[in-house]
Amino acid sequence: GSIFAMEGLGYLLTYEHLVNTSKDSGLVFRPLSPKLENRIYIAWNRYQAFTPIAERFLAHLKDSFQ
Repeated sequence: GSIFAMEGLGYLLTYEHLVNTSKDSGLVFRPLSPKLENRIYIAWNRYQAFTPIAERFLAHLKDSFQ
């Protein structure tokens, strides 16, 4: 979607920090008004065996949201 927006083919509606909006990117993030919020749920099997990278990702998620 960001490629289309950079080419002038439309607008992109996304969450903040999901697309590169640095000064060099040519894109700008403008929050909606009034502010809209959405809850995101992440679920996994408690006793599932994960790959090492998946374990690190899950640990990072737990640290970020606690």
